[in-house]
Amino acid sequence: MCTGTPDDVKDYCKKLIDVVGKGGGFIMDGSTVMDDAKPENVKAMIDFTKEYGVY
Repeated sequence: MCTGTPDDVKDYCKKLIDVVGKGGGFIMDGSTVMDDAKPENVKAMIDFTKEYGVY
């Protein structure tokens, strides 16, 4: 969230949803303080999860 690009964040979110979220029940969150996160990466995580992670 601090050093990657929005595309890196989307790729990692997809992996988490596909692997950890298999079968449902996964809650996507930042799991850390996001004070130093790039705003565009936070937006990418939220937007991608809302689009891809709905089941």
